[in-house]
Amino acid sequence: MKYELIVFDLDGTLADTRGDLANAVNVMRRHFSLEELSLETIVSFVGDGATKLVERSLVDTNIDLADGLAVMLEAYSQDICVDTVLYSGCVSFLERLKEQGTKIAILTNKPLEMTLEITKLLKIDHLFNPIISPENAACHKPETGGMLKCLSENNISADKALMVGDHHTDLRVAANAGVDSAFFTGGMGRTDGLTSAYTFESYADLAQQLS
Repeated sequence: MKYELIVFDLDGTLADTRGDLANAVNVMRRHFSLEELSLETIVSFVGDGATKLVERSLVDTNIDLADGLAVMLEAYSQDICVDTVLYSGCVSFLERLKEQGTKIAILTNKPLEMTLEITKLLKIDHLFNPIISPENAACHKPETGGMLKCLSENNISADKALMVGDHHTDLRVAANAGVDSAFFTGGMGRTDGLTSAYTFESYADLAQQLS
């Protein structure tokens, strides 16, 4: 395989987190006496971090964004991994990469504490170095700070790295950093018209394409 480092998004790429995210958003909306939103609507808001998720979930209301974010994050932290599961074939794919000597990392717009908790509960935290969120990247995707940190900590050049994700922010950060990308069609996001080096519908599919 040509890649020495593969960097993964978390939500919608490694883990299906939509149920727990939707629950937290609707707990927040109920807190402010607002009607619940559908799962499909909330999923369409995911991909640019918690603040953007809450902002989009409170559009056309007069609720203070900071207040809404605090309620949503507290609700999410209480039930962070109830319905969340890893996508089929994900673990075996990751383990195969490690066995082959390929380095793997996580680059997500999810808050760091929550990212560490989810990866720990799903028993995959030990596989990745580093695990990068906005707090230790000092930016959100598609800004390149987190990607550059993944490359630097593994001493890998951009042409030997691949970004795997399910959202246009993943494709954009890869392009901005000069890294190839792979788009997961089974996730929660959208390409926003961008192209990627690989498009896959399952981890078995991606493994075959990369072999």
